[in-house]
Amino acid sequence: MTDRQRTNFVDGLRVTPQHLDHVQDTLQRAVSDLRTVIGLGQIGWGLRLVDDDGVSVTAGMGFTPNGERVQLDEPFGLDVPDSGGPWQVVLSLVVVDDPASMFGEQPTISSTTTVVQLV
Repeated sequence: MTDRQRTNFVDGLRVTPQHLDHVQDTLQRAVSDLRTVIGLGQIGWGLRLVDDDGVSVTAGMGFTPNGERVQLDEPFGLDVPDSGGPWQVVLSLVVVDDPASMFGEQPTISSTTTVVQLV
Protein backbone atom coordinates (compact mmCIF):
# COMPACT_ATOMS: atom_id res chain seq x y z
CA MET A 1 0.00 0.00 0.00
CA THR A 2 1.30 3.47 -0.83
CA ASP A 3 1.64 6.30 1.67
CA ARG A 4 -1.61 8.11 2.06
CA GLN A 5 -2.23 11.51 0.63
CA ARG A 6 -1.40 14.27 3.11
CA THR A 7 0.05 17.69 3.76
CA ASN A 8 3.14 17.71 5.96
CA PHE A 9 3.36 20.57 8.44
CA VAL A 10 6.83 20.90 9.96
CA ASP A 11 8.29 23.38 12.45
CA GLY A 12 9.43 26.54 10.69
CA LEU A 13 7.29 25.95 7.60
CA ARG A 14 5.53 28.99 6.20
CA VAL A 15 1.99 27.70 5.71
CA THR A 16 0.50 29.06 2.51
CA PRO A 17 -3.02 29.01 1.08
CA GLN A 18 -1.81 26.17 -1.17
CA HIS A 19 -1.15 24.00 1.92
CA LEU A 20 -4.54 24.76 3.45
CA ASP A 21 -6.34 24.28 0.12
CA HIS A 22 -4.69 20.85 -0.25
CA VAL A 23 -5.85 19.79 3.22
CA GLN A 24 -9.39 20.98 2.55
CA ASP A 25 -9.57 19.49 -0.97
CA THR A 26 -8.34 16.09 0.29
CA LEU A 27 -10.95 16.06 3.04
CA GLN A 28 -13.73 17.16 0.67
CA ARG A 29 -12.90 14.34 -1.76
CA ALA A 30 -12.99 11.78 1.06
CA VAL A 31 -16.35 13.05 2.30
CA SER A 32 -17.72 13.06 -1.24
CA ASP A 33 -16.63 9.42 -1.66
CA LEU A 34 -18.33 8.50 1.62
CA ARG A 35 -21.55 10.21 0.53
CA THR A 36 -21.44 8.33 -2.75
CA VAL A 37 -20.93 4.95 -1.06
CA ILE A 38 -23.63 5.43 1.60
CA GLY A 39 -25.97 7.50 -0.57
CA LEU A 40 -27.74 10.80 -0.01
CA GLY A 41 -30.77 10.62 2.27
CA GLN A 42 -29.40 7.39 3.76
CA ILE A 43 -28.31 6.24 7.20
CA GLY A 44 -24.69 5.13 7.49
CA TRP A 45 -25.10 3.51 10.92
CA GLY A 46 -27.47 3.71 13.90
CA LEU A 47 -30.20 6.38 14.00
CA ARG A 48 -32.84 3.78 14.80
CA LEU A 49 -36.04 4.39 16.74
CA VAL A 50 -36.19 2.33 19.91
CA ASP A 51 -39.34 1.91 22.01
CA ASP A 52 -38.27 0.42 25.36
CA ASP A 53 -39.17 2.43 28.46
CA GLY A 54 -39.72 5.42 26.16
CA VAL A 55 -39.06 6.33 22.55
CA SER A 56 -35.52 7.32 21.63
CA VAL A 57 -33.27 7.63 18.58
CA THR A 58 -30.02 5.66 18.84
CA ALA A 59 -26.63 7.22 18.21
CA GLY A 60 -25.61 7.16 14.56
CA MET A 61 -24.72 9.03 11.38
CA GLY A 62 -26.34 9.61 8.01
CA PHE A 63 -26.74 12.10 5.18
CA THR A 64 -29.67 14.36 4.39
CA PRO A 65 -31.08 14.31 0.84
CA ASN A 66 -28.86 17.29 -0.02
CA GLY A 67 -25.71 15.60 1.37
CA GLU A 68 -25.37 17.29 4.77
CA ARG A 69 -24.06 15.02 7.54
CA VAL A 70 -26.32 14.41 10.55
CA GLN A 71 -24.96 12.69 13.64
CA LEU A 72 -26.02 11.82 17.16
CA ASP A 73 -23.20 10.89 19.54
CA GLU A 74 -25.57 9.42 22.12
CA PRO A 75 -29.21 8.27 22.20
CA PHE A 76 -31.78 11.06 22.15
CA GLY A 77 -34.99 10.60 24.15
CA LEU A 78 -38.29 11.83 22.73
CA ASP A 79 -41.40 12.97 24.58
CA VAL A 80 -44.24 11.54 22.50
CA PRO A 81 -47.70 12.98 23.24
CA ASP A 82 -50.43 10.46 24.02
CA SER A 83 -52.66 11.80 21.27
CA GLY A 84 -52.49 13.69 18.01
CA GLY A 85 -50.31 11.31 15.98
CA PRO A 86 -49.10 9.89 13.72
CA TRP A 87 -45.72 11.48 14.39
CA GLN A 88 -42.52 11.77 12.39
CA VAL A 89 -39.02 12.04 13.80
CA VAL A 90 -37.04 14.63 11.84
CA LEU A 91 -33.30 15.21 12.06
CA SER A 92 -32.14 18.60 10.82
CA LEU A 93 -29.08 20.81 11.11
CA VAL A 94 -28.50 24.14 12.82
CA VAL A 95 -25.42 26.25 12.04
CA VAL A 96 -23.44 27.22 15.14
CA ASP A 97 -20.72 29.88 15.07
CA ASP A 98 -17.68 29.56 17.35
CA PRO A 99 -17.65 32.75 19.45
CA ALA A 100 -13.91 32.39 20.17
CA SER A 101 -13.14 32.63 16.45
CA MET A 102 -15.04 35.84 15.71
CA PHE A 103 -13.17 38.50 13.73
CA GLY A 104 -15.02 41.63 14.80
CA GLU A 105 -18.64 40.77 14.05
CA GLN A 106 -17.71 38.16 11.43
CA PRO A 107 -17.72 34.44 12.36
CA THR A 108 -14.69 32.63 10.96
CA ILE A 109 -15.50 29.08 12.11
CA SER A 110 -18.99 27.64 11.77
CA SER A 111 -20.15 24.08 12.32
CA THR A 112 -23.46 22.26 12.43
CA THR A 113 -25.38 20.57 15.21
CA THR A 114 -28.03 17.90 14.66
CA VAL A 115 -31.46 18.72 16.04
CA VAL A 116 -34.09 16.02 16.64
CA GLN A 117 -37.75 17.02 16.40
CA LEU A 118 -41.08 15.24 16.64
CA VAL A 119 -43.49 16.67 14.07
